[in-house]
Amino acid sequence: MKREIYSEIGLHSSIYKMAGCCDIIELHEDNSFTIYDFKTNKSLNYKSKYGSKYIHPFSKYDECEFNNYTFQLNIYALILKKNGYKTSDMTRL
Repeated sequence: MKREIYSEIGLHSSIYKMAGCCDIIELHEDNSFTIYDFKTNKSLNYKSKYGSKYIHPFSKYDECEFNNYTFQLNIYALILKKNGYKTSDMTRL
């Protein structure tokens, strides 16, 4: 199966007014993709240290590293989907 691997790819959406830099994107022959995002944190917080939450519409979620990175990967996936690609997988390493 043919695949292409790209690193440090800048992604942006003028519709959503968001941008970011994806560590690795693997494009598959079927026009699907896998996103790999490397994190160097010694540990990952799953809850807010101070009880803070995000603003609406995400106000039920704690403001913490785990959720920040989860939102980040999903935004990258959304931008790629809007450009005609299908999600295969998203992974934090």
